Amino acid sequence: MSLVGKFPMNHLAIHIKVADSFFYSGLVAILLFTLIIIFNKSNKLSKWIILPGTLSFLSFVWFVSIILTKSKKVNALSTTDIVRPHVWENTVAEWLIFITIIIWILSISISVYYKNHKQ
Repeated sequence: MSLVGKFPMNHLAIHIKVADSFFYSGLVAILLFTLIIIFNKSNKLSKWIILPGTLSFLSFVWFVSIILTKSKKVNALSTTDIVRPHVWENTVAEWLIFITIIIWILSISISVYYKNHKQ
């Protein structure tokens, strides 16, 4: 995710490569981690982490579906080629991913903290 900011939209070719690798690998990582929590019998992590994991996974799915269904690539930096909508679905989905990842990480951190201090 840091590399997406390191290579902003004015370096579009590398930005797209880095962003694609983040969005696809993030989707898979959160899905796998959430599935591990669901099917883990030892209860090392609290089952309530499934909720923020699912929300984060769904936000990734929403963004990836936007990318895959848009047929025309838009030059987001252009001031003349496009009419910018008041609310851009791509941007909302990207921010939702950012927010849900933070919530997911905080949830895991809180769970681990309380589990370690409970003993």
